[in-house]
Amino acid sequence: MPVAGLHVMPLSKVLQRPGKDPALIAAVLRDDADAVRRLIASGAKLDEVDDGRNTALTFAARDRQTQIARLLIKVGADPGWVDSEGVTPLILASFKNHPKIVALLLAQKERGRPALKDKWGRTAMEYAKRRGKDGAIYQLLTK
Repeated sequence: MPVAGLHVMPLSKVLQRPGKDPALIAAVLRDDADAVRRLIASGAKLDEVDDGRNTALTFAARDRQTQIARLLIKVGADPGWVDSEGVTPLILASFKNHPKIVALLLAQKERGRPALKDKWGRTAMEYAKRRGKDGAIYQLLTK
């Protein structure tokens, strides 16, 4: 049983970790839109995850990569994906204060799952409220 603050990983996980992010996620982390396009064209799995159940769209939302996020959504990436901490791209974009990404996610059919709470019990709206009701993200979420 793990001790608080001590995280023991099986050896098989340790051996798999170095440089093993899925190629599409690695391209997003490099902010390489051309590589993202090539990988999509070659059949990369859009919602393939890393160890934290993060997808390429999760990282695009986190890092304010609007062009890449738009591309991923256009070809079918799940805008309502939930990672291992209960965080969606919408929650992450709200937390990181990326209004263009929030608007993009809200334009989707399922609207990025705005009512979903992360593991800390917060929604995208609760993160937006921290910046005030005059903030762009709060305004987008209350339309």
